[in-house]
Amino acid sequence: MIAPSVAGIHDPRGMAMSRLLGISSVSSWWASAEMRQIVASGRRVAASIMSRSAGSASAVR
Repeated sequence: MIAPSVAGIHDPRGMAMSRLLGISSVSSWWASAEMRQIVASGRRVAASIMSRSAGSASAVR
């Protein structure tokens, strides 16, 4: 029986998984901060579009 750490080094899937897990933890933290900014800007854009469309709709009437 090979030790898991040694097996992980020689097993490409184990290496890929550990690399993915390490990257995913960092990228998920970065992505969550990025997503919060995207969502916030998206809400601002949606609010401005809504107010603009509401203003133009009332102007048309």
